[in-house]
Amino acid sequence: MNRAATLMWYCKTPEGWRRFPAIVINDRGVKRIKIGWVMVDGQEMHYPQGRLQIRQYRGKDKIYSKIDANDPVMGLVEFTRARQRHLTSGKAAENTKLLKNAVKAYIADCKARKAMEAAEHAERVLNEFIPCVAGSYVSAIKREHILAFHKRLRQRGLSDRTIFNYHERIRAFLRFHGLDVKDHKVIPPAPKYVEGLPQIYTPDQLNAIREAATPEMRMTIDMALKLGLRERELTYAEWSDIDWDRKVYRVQEKSRYKFRPKDNEQREITIPADLSEDLKAWHEKHKQARLILGTKTGHPNTHLLRTLKRTAKRAGLNCGQCDGCKGDLGECGEWYLHRFRATYLTSLLRGGVDARSVQAMAGHSDLTTTLRYLKPAAASDLQEKVSAIEWGR
Repeated sequence: MNRAATLMWYCKTPEGWRRFPAIVINDRGVKRIKIGWVMVDGQEMHYPQGRLQIRQYRGKDKIYSKIDANDPVMGLVEFTRARQRHLTSGKAAENTKLLKNAVKAYIADCKARKAMEAAEHAERVLNEFIPCVAGSYVSAIKREHILAFHKRLRQRGLSDRTIFNYHERIRAFLRFHGLDVKDHKVIPPAPKYVEGLPQIYTPDQLNAIREAATPEMRMTIDMALKLGLRERELTYAEWSDIDWDRKVYRVQEKSRYKFRPKDNEQREITIPADLSEDLKAWHEKHKQARLILGTKTGHPNTHLLRTLKRTAKRAGLNCGQCDGCKGDLGECGEWYLHRFRATYLTSLLRGGVDARSVQAMAGHSDLTTTLRYLKPAAASDLQEKVSAIEWGR
């Protein structure tokens, strides 16, 4: 909100209900509202049936809020308090509109939602975007700044898909701070790109990372790879989610952690036999725990992604080419938890599991998303199958 708050008297007049500025007088050194009296065209008018309100503005829109007290003195006290709250919140809001503070607020919100991959991506993207903005406030961000950022990313040789992802992160940031992201005067349309195939891990990569991992990280990798769980689903996985008799894992709401499955879709996932045995052995060692991958103190482990990246770095598995490898932390962008999920879905489809079953276990709302993971088979497998065809016979 902006502009000063005004004390109003919303009252019944011969012409209907109207609003007028309330009259405030000084009665023997004490300010009080002259209840029922308003100033109309320079004259005091008495409209006793009514109530006090505060008028404020949001942009050009007038916003009216009621005051609980119609007492001449207490009404003014309530108005003074409300106005002070407005001024204080206005200063706080203005402070968060500073770009550097706005970025921190958005990243903090991602972390509060336990969206750690989003927080990491936001930090990388927004800290690179800020220097492209000619101003210190969120309101200074213009269409031309975002287009210049696109150009800068292309000059660095980034793919159209990566530029699209960067654009969408900026869009989410602006939406978080109340900007109209549908207005193309503020933010241009997202850049187009050719839909690529999902990136998956090779058997050699999987063997290498599992060999380098601690038992806790190895269990994380196996649950991500063989159940296709998302990062937050891993973080809040509980022993009670497992139906041991049916060998089924349930992704379900956890109100105690304020966790809901994506799209509010609870689902069941068939547990492979080898993972089922590994989970039973893990359970024997962690019977007192509620969370499967929790910390030693029983809290949700929100650092699974960072631990994975540090494991890859320690094992010498960094690609050495991406921005993450070249950054201060040296954490490779090729290693992330969602890539295990992509590997899981691709493996299911290649293994002959029908697409509808894969869709259900993945929690996809449409089949098209699932079919993206129907990647061509590896070259050697494909060569063998093509060679086995009896052409024209």
